[in-house]
Amino acid sequence: EVARRTVAEGRAALGAAAAAFMQRADDAPGSLEIVHAEGYDVPELAAWARFPCAAPAEPAASPMAAAMRDGAPVWVASGAEMAARYPRTAPLVRATGFEGWLALPLPLRDGDAGAPIAGLGVAFAAAHALD
Repeated sequence: EVARRTVAEGRAALGAAAAAFMQRADDAPGSLEIVHAEGYDVPELAAWARFPCAAPAEPAASPMAAAMRDGAPVWVASGAEMAARYPRTAPLVRATGFEGWLALPLPLRDGDAGAPIAGLGVAFAAAHALD
């Protein structure tokens, strides 16, 4: 219920075309898994049902992996920027046609480690500058 409401309300508040709630996988703390998503009506999303978080010294596979690793929001303003920064996302970007993304680590923390354990990713239909 929390994931569904977070996605629905976050998507509406930000005017996003799609959104997904992700959390660290219980059985693989180094991975993120999608708990609930709306607006991604493409089979390519299945490739992202579970994906690795980035270790501090390695490049992140996606904006959410970077946001969860660093504990800070990640903004991607266009498809060209997404392809340059996160090439692994190319099939999903092509399939959806989305042009702007925001990955927000949520203030849910894992014990004393202080690492976020969940995040909200949103996608915009058009290139979207952060103001």
